[in-house]
Amino acid sequence: MKQYGIENINQDRKRKILITGAFNINLGGGISQFLFNMLSNMDCSGFCIHIYTSGEIISQYLADLLIKYGIVIYTGNWKEGEALREKVYQDLEYLTSLYNYDVIHCNSAKVWINYYSCYFGIKNHIPKRIVHSHSALLPRIKPEVQKQDDIYRKYILEHATDFLSCSQKAATWLYGPEFQEYIILKNGINLEKYRFDKEIRSKYRKELEIENKFVIGHVGRFAEVKNHKFLVDIFMEITRHNRDSILLMAGDGELFEEIKYKAEMCGLKDKCMFLGIREDVPELLQAMDVFVLPSLFEGFPVYLVEAQASGLPCIISEEITEEVCLCEEVKRIPLNRKCKILGRRNIKI
Repeated sequence: MKQYGIENINQDRKRKILITGAFNINLGGGISQFLFNMLSNMDCSGFCIHIYTSGEIISQYLADLLIKYGIVIYTGNWKEGEALREKVYQDLEYLTSLYNYDVIHCNSAKVWINYYSCYFGIKNHIPKRIVHSHSALLPRIKPEVQKQDDIYRKYILEHATDFLSCSQKAATWLYGPEFQEYIILKNGINLEKYRFDKEIRSKYRKELEIENKFVIGHVGRFAEVKNHKFLVDIFMEITRHNRDSILLMAGDGELFEEIKYKAEMCGLKDKCMFLGIREDVPELLQAMDVFVLPSLFEGFPVYLVEAQASGLPCIISEEITEEVCLCEEVKRIPLNRKCKILGRRNIKI
């Protein structure tokens, strides 16, 4: 494993915490953003905090911010084609046996990582074993996967000491419909950072050369769950009614190049802006007219909370939990239904 940050585990009188399942620290990942929001708004001086992620860090900027708070990040250096589960098993076995942790806090949508965290928590006498559900995944297609996850879930419910979830839907997915001994911890943000500002909006629209455009915005990791292919299809239909429309997307991920290629094949190359990982998401939200999130499933998406805080009308899929709808300007639409989009400038599509 690689280590980022200065080792602090031997400092006396500090509780030692291992946070697991925070895959590929990145600005487009909801779990990463949640962890940063929490850790950056708490006093970390009384803790020795380690974060374990299985792959390479995507956003060095975010990693550096976490390290600034005295947090140490371990990466497992897993590569495509390798057995991920074996790698994670070995890494967690090493970390939990090497350090005398007081708490292990798992943040993963993968049931087996929650299982490993509880297993090694028990094996290495970690008294506090927290499981935290952040996602509401679709039902497993393969019966053998469902059967295995059911076994893991039973172990988790028996051996975790605390159960957290970002929403009721996410809790039901990980813990099952009968289990009720969990706490809802909603994904909070610093509201002041997202307060609407006309000057910021004007500045960014000028810099991005979208001053007289109707801007459909999206922020998120380029992964299957975010449904970017459908987002491009939606935008293609919008351009038939309003040629002055722009689709602005921030984030990175495994499907980035594929979605970019799809946009080009649809003749939308000059109308789609792929901004990659950005450190100025609060400002980018100011430049948008409407935020669209057609996800296949979500737990409690942080970027949707941020979009609402910036005053953006939001069009989201009905698969996203209603708990995240904090303002009247959010409309949940079935993925197979057409709708009209009303943006900041009251332009109907």
